[in-house]
Amino acid sequence: MQVSPKPIAGVILVAAILVGVSWATSGTGLHSFVVSVLTLWIIVMFFVVAATAMSAAVGRGRWRKAGVFLEHDTSVVRRVIEDAETREELIVVGKPSATFRDALRRDWRFTRIGRSDSWLILDRHGNDITDAALGSHPDRAVIVLRDGSS
Repeated sequence: MQVSPKPIAGVILVAAILVGVSWATSGTGLHSFVVSVLTLWIIVMFFVVAATAMSAAVGRGRWRKAGVFLEHDTSVVRRVIEDAETREELIVVGKPSATFRDALRRDWRFTRIGRSDSWLILDRHGNDITDAALGSHPDRAVIVLRDGSS
């Protein structure tokens, strides 16, 4: 079982604060020296644990803003299809082997072009990718009416 470093770092920080309060209220002599050394050690350990947790997360490529960890799911791809005339965008989701046509028909939301209309999906070079696999074209695509009136 892997223990998250965040609770450990929190416990060490609380312990450092408690030891610091104890030191501030203590007298002089050997007790004060021992308490100050322990406080310093606890503070250093807090930063070591925090730095280790951050570097491990960054090293795995899982660290994102606000400390959110994200996994990358390669079994599903997302592609943006844009209406060439209205600039209306739709994100289609499907397996990498699914065709653009099938993925688009599953969740049709274009207002200008109807699902039953004759349409094409073009890549940025103008090639017809309507029946191509989602995984084969990573860029944005454009939907146009087949008769060319886009």
